[in-house]
Amino acid sequence: MIRALKVAGIGWTPGPGWEEDHLVLAVLSRVTGRSIVRSNVARADLVLVGPFLNKVAGTVPRPLPLAMVAEGFYLVSPAVRRVLAAVQARPAGRRPLLLAVTGENTRWNEEPFDFSISMDLGIVDPRHHRLPYWMQILDWSHEGISHANRWQRFGAPIPVTRLLAPLGAAFRERPREAVIFSRHQREPRRTLVEAVRRVMPITGLGRGFGPAAYGRNARAGAKAEVLRDFAFCLCPENSLYPGYYTEKIPEAFAAGSVPLAWTDAHVRVDFNPDAFINLHGFAGVGYENGLRATLGDGVTLERIAGTPLFREPPSLEPLTTFLRTMVASAL
Repeated sequence: MIRALKVAGIGWTPGPGWEEDHLVLAVLSRVTGRSIVRSNVARADLVLVGPFLNKVAGTVPRPLPLAMVAEGFYLVSPAVRRVLAAVQARPAGRRPLLLAVTGENTRWNEEPFDFSISMDLGIVDPRHHRLPYWMQILDWSHEGISHANRWQRFGAPIPVTRLLAPLGAAFRERPREAVIFSRHQREPRRTLVEAVRRVMPITGLGRGFGPAAYGRNARAGAKAEVLRDFAFCLCPENSLYPGYYTEKIPEAFAAGSVPLAWTDAHVRVDFNPDAFINLHGFAGVGYENGLRATLGDGVTLERIAGTPLFREPPSLEPLTTFLRTMVASAL
């Protein structure tokens, strides 16, 4: 009988069924031919280290809202920190493999773990692999991978074929209005919301717009349903860094809305920039002015309607190769 792979999670919110939720673990199970079972740090073969090791009391509101837990916020106690330090101090070969995985805008090499997976572009290091978070929300059944990803609020995993097809003219039949889902209105979101509001009506949903607005998007699948009523979706990233592109653009596109993004220009590595509107490029002339000019340009709107989000199908093969190399060298 093949022994199961014992995995511990630290610095993130595993939740129930996390061994089925995480795309990295689903691929790792296929690479090793071993099922994944949860373990404690002391007995694990692999410790999956998340991005929230340094979250301490006072850095997030307390008591911790359930919505923020769902977003991945997780307070790690000093005791857990000490356990991790003790593991790192063990001789090589006598401790679990430490794999840092982040879907946040945190650096892959902030601590000396054995291997790292992050969204950062431009890294040349055999112990690092780039895996943008948006890959977590796709349907990978065509590559033989099934993962639950219970944390997503969009609904079912998004078929790759949906993002390989253009929006078409159907989005123009929707009301020329925008919607934003957000748990806060910190900058630049507040400025972006006001800029869009001066161009078209915009509906704010999520905890950042009050309890009533949050309730409309509180259940799984609500995001996809709500988006059907809007031609545009304001979906800015929380911050900027080359490679930091989350689920926001593909979710809006998959629901048939034009994404109004705010992200850096390297997003073209992942997505075709002609398939959405990047407000970040309008900062110099004013977000309102740039958006108004774009929406008044029929040629630009036709280009957007006729452009798929992906230039070519993404693949899990690079991740598979990385994990296979990691396993061969360490497990």
